[in-house]
Amino acid sequence: MRIVWPAAYYGRHRGSFVPAVERVARRALERGDSFDVVLPDLGPLPWHDELRALGAGVHVVRAYDARAAALRTRALRPDVVHAHFDGWLVTLTLVLWPSRARVLWHLHSTFEPGGGPLRFTARRAIKFRLVGRRVARFVAVTETIAAEARRLGVPESKLAVVRNAVDGARFHPPGTAARAAARGRLELGDAPAIAFFGRDPALKGADVLAAALAQTPGITVVAIATPAGALAEIAARARVVAVPLLDDVREVLWAVDALALPSRGEGMPFVALEALACGVPVLAGGLPWAVELARTNPGVALAPSGDAEAFGAALHALLAAPPPAAAGAAADLDAWASAILALYG
Repeated sequence: MRIVWPAAYYGRHRGSFVPAVERVARRALERGDSFDVVLPDLGPLPWHDELRALGAGVHVVRAYDARAAALRTRALRPDVVHAHFDGWLVTLTLVLWPSRARVLWHLHSTFEPGGGPLRFTARRAIKFRLVGRRVARFVAVTETIAAEARRLGVPESKLAVVRNAVDGARFHPPGTAARAAARGRLELGDAPAIAFFGRDPALKGADVLAAALAQTPGITVVAIATPAGALAEIAARARVVAVPLLDDVREVLWAVDALALPSRGEGMPFVALEALACGVPVLAGGLPWAVELARTNPGVALAPSGDAEAFGAALHALLAAPPPAAAGAAADLDAWASAILALYG
């Protein structure tokens, strides 16, 4: 079987979605399939070379050029096309329409950035009801996203829910010495510390966190990949340790006492699952993914989305309480890869 993953993925580092790609590539190649990825050209990246070393084909096209991605995918003469992230889905499907390829769309995110009620639009009707006729399976990362897809006209028979997974061999609670070493490297001292990933400050709710910190004096915020303006806003209320975007966030998660996700829009963030697997509690705004995850994991605390005062109160309570049993929040990547490959038939 010739499997191609076109992914409009603009991450330069190895974390997040990348370990999932690698695990499926490894499993597919081991069973005798071919595996190729089509990715936007972001310059030389080590994880591209790591995929090539596994035996996968890596094909880069001009960034944000959906047609180039579609044509490169078609030229590979695939049996299965498993498309990830929204940017290329429609163009890919239209270009592949007359081919024999089985097309899958992986739905990673909610359709409403603020997590509010789904709005039915003409553009969405065309995408899911017309172009979607050519799609064999829609893979949703949460039950909420699956429900939204149903409301947009996706037939139940085409829907599959496969929740995101993390590498359990990599993400696990640290021992006492490993935690102390991680805190020492970040110079955290004895004060409570939280992690915040703020690469897109508006989407990630940097302003909500900054306002919430008025209720939690004396904590340190480890801010990962957060732009200068948002860092300054947070630093006005708390001590900040700024960290660049990382290939592997485990060292940060081992060092902190909680992960703050006051996001205005997410699908199912990998970092939340990685934190829970490391035994780190998560405080999130009440978006659908977080509500769904909280139902089965005591390590997830919720505050109304966008409510800084409530987020601050919840953060204060979370840091004052004994750490919950938060490990084991997600399936391991091997089980996830098996579920994905089973969809291909």
